[in-house]
Amino acid sequence: MTQGENTPGDTALTALALEQPLRLLVDDILEAAREYLDMDVAFVAEFAGGEQIFRHVAGDAAVFRLSSELRVPLGWMYCKDMTDGRLAEAIPDVAADPLASAMAVTMEAHVGSYVGVPVSLPDGRVWGSMACLSRRADHSVGKRDVRFMRMLARIYAEQLEREEREAVARRQKRAQIRAILREGRLITVLQPIVDLLSGAAVGFEALARFEGETPQPPDLWFAAAKEVGLGRELELAAVRSALGHLADLPDDAYLSLNISPETAVSAEFAALMERGTDRVVIEVTEHAAIGDYPQFNSSVARLRFRGMRYAVDDAGAGFATFSHILSTKPDIVKLDMSLIRDIHRDLARRALLHGLIYFIEQINATAVAEGIETQEEAEALKRLGVHCAQGYFFGRPGEQLRQPSPVRADDRGRGRVRVLPLAK
Repeated sequence: MTQGENTPGDTALTALALEQPLRLLVDDILEAAREYLDMDVAFVAEFAGGEQIFRHVAGDAAVFRLSSELRVPLGWMYCKDMTDGRLAEAIPDVAADPLASAMAVTMEAHVGSYVGVPVSLPDGRVWGSMACLSRRADHSVGKRDVRFMRMLARIYAEQLEREEREAVARRQKRAQIRAILREGRLITVLQPIVDLLSGAAVGFEALARFEGETPQPPDLWFAAAKEVGLGRELELAAVRSALGHLADLPDDAYLSLNISPETAVSAEFAALMERGTDRVVIEVTEHAAIGDYPQFNSSVARLRFRGMRYAVDDAGAGFATFSHILSTKPDIVKLDMSLIRDIHRDLARRALLHGLIYFIEQINATAVAEGIETQEEAEALKRLGVHCAQGYFFGRPGEQLRQPSPVRADDRGRGRVRVLPLAK
């Protein structure tokens, strides 16, 4: 297309290419081609292994004996001769073309007119073709139709190449996750959760770390695993690794595991809990979607009955709602660090936290504050009545517990000290 020319639908279809997956996109592209050229059928076909494979077909395909995934010899249709330059991209009257009229497909499928263009990937490779067929000759078919088809083929090729890149990336991610699982490169570090009054550790959160790979946050590894269908497998590996540390903890301390709702209700996770649940807490982030609360509650209830406890993590973060808290009735509510940062300096935040703590107490749960980094934050939380906390002030993941300063008598807030027991 020369600079300054506009083909109908160019802008809209280009935007569409960025928003829709390939199959939905190509349906719209082929319908646009068929309607604009006023032809009976439109298709895209791949050239592979000496065959022309019809990947998508729109319109009255049966008339031409075409269907999606139909495989024919590469020279059966006009497309290969078109891409090699032996046939024109637009044939208004197939019967009047010496080469096309002599081909078997012309008589077998009763083709009257044809417009086809190569589908070339950005690197120059010819992937296949995009074409339209009509049973009648159409002498209006010409260069403008070819330009329109080229534009559609370019959109399709760009999306095809994008999906090929994404498929390669998914295969690489899957191979990386498989290597992590196979080679045991997922390890566990522990971060203490302390009683704010005594400073003693009441529990430890198990956090996954990955060895031998380009450094990236663990949540990106779990997101990548979920993307390639290995999310549950990686989570269960993290759970197994964490449970291996349970015997090393003080007898009166619990182990807290981060887990997705899908894994929490799985038979595989329930089997791992057969070894004992009375010292285990599972944390489900407030951001994780729970599609079926009754099913989730029923599955988790069987483990809670045997002593396992359930925590909602990241409560109050950003625009997170309290749907998990209201629908699942947790034993523990972990207050996100965004609520805790500089709490001793922020009157409005203290007022908000005061209300949240009252709410948590009313549902008979325990509040655990996350992200405490200073003595001042810890003291402010104690005055507000928060019972337990974790953060760099007490110990980074993998470090020994740091003992905070002794608590003064007037720091006991409302006087209700509620440290988590090992089991209900």
